[in-house]
Amino acid sequence: MKRMLLGLIAALTLCAGLSGCGGVINTGEVGVRTTMGDVSPQEEGQGVYLAIFSHVDHYTVKETSIDLNDLTPRAKDKLTVKDLEVSVYYRAVPGMVAKFAMTHAGQSGAFEGESFWRPGYHLVANLAKAAIYDQVPKFDSLDLNQKRAELEADIVQATQAALDADPSVKGTFVITRVVVRKIQTDPAIDNAIQQTVLAQQQLAQKENQAQVARKDAEIAKIRAEGQANANDQLQKTLTPAFLQHEYNQALQSCASNDHCTMVIGQSGNTLLNVK
Repeated sequence: MKRMLLGLIAALTLCAGLSGCGGVINTGEVGVRTTMGDVSPQEEGQGVYLAIFSHVDHYTVKETSIDLNDLTPRAKDKLTVKDLEVSVYYRAVPGMVAKFAMTHAGQSGAFEGESFWRPGYHLVANLAKAAIYDQVPKFDSLDLNQKRAELEADIVQATQAALDADPSVKGTFVITRVVVRKIQTDPAIDNAIQQTVLAQQQLAQKENQAQVARKDAEIAKIRAEGQANANDQLQKTLTPAFLQHEYNQALQSCASNDHCTMVIGQSGNTLLNVK
C-alpha cells in the first residue's frame, strides 16, 4: 500500500512537469478523451481535467464558419458562374461530438494557431459544396444577385437535409446561416444585366410619359365636353322670344339716349350707333 502511494505521488510529481497530463476545457468547448486508442463516448465538460494515461482533444461547439471559394456552378440557363464565394456557418451540438469523433475519423479540422478542433469541418464543407452546386441551377444567371437571399436559404435547407439524412450524423450539427459573399458572372452576362436594367428604366420612363399623356388627354376631353355643354346650354337659351325681348330693350334704350343713332336697312334690320 505504501509503495502504491509512493508510486502515485511520483506519477503526479512527474505529471506536474508535463503539459500533457491535464488541461482546462474552456467555455464553448467540449473534450473528447482517448485512452490507448479508444475514444470515450463521454465528453469532458467545462473545467479542469487530468489526463495521465490518456489525452483529451478540445472541440469547439460555438458557431464556426467554412469559406468556400472559387466555385463555378452552372445556372439554370446553362451559363457557368465565373466565381462564387460562400460562407457556411454551423455549430456542433454538445453531447454528440464524442460519438461523431468515434465514427468519423478525419472529418474534423484543426487550423494553425487554434488550440481546438472544429468538429465535422470537412464533412460539412463537402456537403455544403454539393448543396451549392445543386441549388444554383434553380436560378437564371441574370437573377442570382437579385435572389441572393433566396439562394442562401436554399443552401441552408439543402445542407441541413444532407446532414440529417445520415443516421450517424443526424442531430450532431446545425447549419445556422449561409452568406453568399461574391457572385461574379461572365462579362457577357454582366453586360446583359446592365442592358436589362437600362431597358427596364426606359420602359418605366415611357410608361410614366404615357400616363402623363393619358391624363392630359382626359383633361382636354373634360374641358371640351364642358365647353360643348356650355354652348349647348347657350343655344337653348337664345330662343326667338328671348332675342326679341333683347331687341326691344335695345330700341327703348336707344330712344332714351340723345347720342344713339338708329338706322333701318332695306331688309328691316336695325343698326344702332351709340356715341
